[in-house]
Amino acid sequence: MVAASAALGGSALYLWRQASEESLRINAMIEQVQEMRGNLYRQVKEVFDAVFLDDDAAIVQYREYEQRIDAGFATLQKIAREPEQDAVAGLADAYREVKAEADGLLASDAELPSAARRKLFDTDLELGAFGAYELAFERIERLVNAQKAQSRSRLTILNRLAPLLLALPILLAIGLFIYSRLFLQRAIVRPLLAAQSATTMISRCDLAQHVPERGAAELVMLAQSVNHMAADLADSRAALLRAEKQSTLAALVPVVAHNIRNPLASIRATAQVLGDPALSAELRDGLHDIIATADRLDRWTHALLSYLNSLQPQRTACKLPELLDDVLQLLRARLIEKNISVERQGWSNAPGALLDTQLMDRLCMAC
Repeated sequence: MVAASAALGGSALYLWRQASEESLRINAMIEQVQEMRGNLYRQVKEVFDAVFLDDDAAIVQYREYEQRIDAGFATLQKIAREPEQDAVAGLADAYREVKAEADGLLASDAELPSAARRKLFDTDLELGAFGAYELAFERIERLVNAQKAQSRSRLTILNRLAPLLLALPILLAIGLFIYSRLFLQRAIVRPLLAAQSATTMISRCDLAQHVPERGAAELVMLAQSVNHMAADLADSRAALLRAEKQSTLAALVPVVAHNIRNPLASIRATAQVLGDPALSAELRDGLHDIIATADRLDRWTHALLSYLNSLQPQRTACKLPELLDDVLQLLRARLIEKNISVERQGWSNAPGALLDTQLMDRLCMAC
């Protein structure tokens, strides 16, 4: 649009300049032709003065006008163009005839009768050669006036078109401004606002936000990067939640298993103690089912602990007597069942140790 405005303005200026130069050239030709005609009239008058009034200074004036007319023809040859050069050549031929007649009259014998000289002046010079010059002058004048009318018509058209030619670049500039504003809104501003809104929502942990991939190429790349970042953050958050759940479960299951296995051990021990052969078969079967179910639950909790807890020990500082007291308390029913007693010797002086209490607890329970 800028190039079109510049081209249009340049074309208008060029046409205006061409029309103005053409008008000036035509006016110069008209002035030159009219000046030459006036000099020719003066030259003919000097011929009359020299021939009929015996004015010696008239010859000098005659030659001066001759030089002016010759200079005028040289000027016309320079500024005339193709359609006008033929008319200028015809005018020059007519002038040479006038000059030949005038020179012949000036060179005529002084003893020639006045009537004969008057005839030469009136008939041969004024009516003959000078009349031919007038015809050539009228021809070139018509041609130049026609071209002047055409130039004036072009200038009139340009004058009428000038306001439009001046207003058109302004209208194009306004259109360019509106288009650029709309383009910037669509290609830059709106995508940036969408990216800003999406990043704000993403910062509030709304990772489902999606930035529209539109606008300039750089903004499309930015939107793609933000969308990839949001997707990666969503995956990382999901993985973190899974890890937290597993960590919580890994910490909770041993406690739950421990609280389940202790009652199970007591229930199993009680069922074994109650397993008297004197009882009815139905009761013995029930006690046997209780023991089997307790063993099955014990194996299940042991397998769950083995799955959730790695075999890599998590050592902490602990006191061995306290650890063993806890284990003996859990095994009390089994010890009673098997009639086993435990004697504590030197427990007050037992050193501390770095142990994984959960693994030690499970180890002692499995023994």
